[in-house]
Amino acid sequence: GEGANTINIQQGLCKAWCEFKGTGTVQINNSFNFSSMSDVATGNYTLSFTNHMANAEYSIQAFDKMWGRGWADSDSTAAFATRRVTAANAYLDIDNIWHSIHGDLS
Repeated sequence: GEGANTINIQQGLCKAWCEFKGTGTVQINNSFNFSSMSDVATGNYTLSFTNHMANAEYSIQAFDKMWGRGWADSDSTAAFATRRVTAANAYLDIDNIWHSIHGDLS
């Protein structure tokens, strides 16, 4: 059931999700399986998992409030980088950004 560790290892379930504020004082507003985030630079953030992924080949879905373009790099089992840019490829901070992660927990 909800909150039990055994549900988190089942295939097909979201292993982590968050909604964070990427402007001003950045912060995670609501999340599951995220321990922290850092503001690396304008439009560039790193989010860290509470429970790491088994490998770096997990799926990251990202959406933002302003329809900015962006991408995320899953080069680590412990965290990933996410970036948001304008249509002209200039980095920008966005107020609300959502992520969901699917993959295998370690």
